[in-house]
Amino acid sequence: MISIDDIAAVIVTRGNVDLGPIRATLPYTELRIWNDRERGYSRGCYGRYLAALETTRPVVYYQDDDLIFTAHDELMALYEPGLMTVNMPSPWYELAGYDKFDQALVGAGSLVPRDLPFPALDRYLDVYPEDDLFYRYCDVVVGMLTPYRRFDLGYEVLDYASGPGRIYTDSGAAERKAEMQRRAIALREAA
Repeated sequence: MISIDDIAAVIVTRGNVDLGPIRATLPYTELRIWNDRERGYSRGCYGRYLAALETTRPVVYYQDDDLIFTAHDELMALYEPGLMTVNMPSPWYELAGYDKFDQALVGAGSLVPRDLPFPALDRYLDVYPEDDLFYRYCDVVVGMLTPYRRFDLGYEVLDYASGPGRIYTDSGAAERKAEMQRRAIALREAA
C-alpha cells in the first residue's frame, strides 16, 4: 500500500472560499493550493496540474475546493501505480453530465502518479490551443485519455458548490464541456 509520505495534496481555487474545513480533513503533510486570485491570472482546472509540478512527492491527491472527502485510508488502499485512482460516486455523473463508463475526473478525491496526466495534456496541446476552454475543462481530456480505476467512496458537497460563478453553473458550461469531450474523443480515435 502507498504511504502517506508518498503523497502531496493539491487543491485548485479561485480564492473565494474558506479552505479551512477542507484542510482539516487532509492527512497529507505536503499541500499545494493553486489560487488563481493570488496568482493574478486564471488557469481554472489546469491550475491543479501546474500545482502538481510544484510538489515533491511521487503521487498527488487532488480535490476540488467545494467538497469534503474523508475516505483517505480507503483510497490509499485502492491505489495502483500507473493508474488514476478516482473517487467518482455514480450520482455525480448524472448531475455533471458525464458518461460514467468513459470519463474519470480527479476533483472528487483522487490519487494520481504525479506525471501521469501530462501525456494527455501534451497530446491535447499539440492539436488545440491553450485557451479558456482548455484551462476550464482540461480535466475532461485527462479523464478520457489517462488510464484510471473508479471507485465510489463518497464525499460531502459544501453549500457554495452550486453558487454563482462555479464551473457547472456558468452559462454555456454544458456546451463547452461537450466540445471538450468531442476533442478528447477525436484525440483518442487518432491514437
